[in-house]
Amino acid sequence: MPRAVKDARLESRTARAQLKPSGQPYYRSIDAGLHLGYRRGKKAGRWVMRRYVGDERYVVETIGVADDLSDADGVKVLSYRQAQARLREFAGERNRLDGEDPTIVSQLVV
Repeated sequence: MPRAVKDARLESRTARAQLKPSGQPYYRSIDAGLHLGYRRGKKAGRWVMRRYVGDERYVVETIGVADDLSDADGVKVLSYRQAQARLREFAGERNRLDGEDPTIVSQLVV
């Protein structure tokens, strides 16, 4: 199982509450070509996945609701660690659907 990536700005509700609401997510690199983002709204935030797809292009998808207002359940509401696990799971699925070899994506240099 991949190791969890730490980020003091995103790990806790308290830290995320200090971030300004923004249309652009706060990103943290998880693997090469794969980033976990947190988009803070006026109330609860959302976790987003940014995945490199080649030719200097990224795809961004929402993967869940952040545990800002309610406790994480691992399904709809995700903690920072759960969001990382979901990100890796979704990225693997998307790579298979796109016909990409996931080992190539993990070797990209960003």
